[in-house]
Amino acid sequence: MHYKYRHTVPFEKASHLQVNSFGTPSSRELLQTRHEDAVFMTVIWTSAPGLECECGRQNASVHFAPNHVMVMAGSIMNLMTGGEIQPCYHLARNTRDKSRKSIMYFVNPDVDKPLYPFLENDLNAAV
Repeated sequence: MHYKYRHTVPFEKASHLQVNSFGTPSSRELLQTRHEDAVFMTVIWTSAPGLECECGRQNASVHFAPNHVMVMAGSIMNLMTGGEIQPCYHLARNTRDKSRKSIMYFVNPDVDKPLYPFLENDLNAAV
């Protein structure tokens, strides 16, 4: 998909890295409830099962091959594309694996100047 975008969008100052480790025992079934990331996109890697993504009306467990990451669209990408690219709804299930780690890089556009959508329509007209 290509958008004829006449603006530049830097993704340097507002993006950030997060490392999670759920080593403390918990009785909760979910470590993170169903949500979409309020970012442009998330690049994620995890060392063990626990990440589940919504597929249709069901959740599917995501299994990572060695040295692979997953890229998930966020709510800002959804707005920027006028809804053409939907956000990835996901959750983190408590598998009680004390060694489970996840690394997420949250990609956000810098907002030093106005940010314009790639595709303008009713979804993002007032944003």
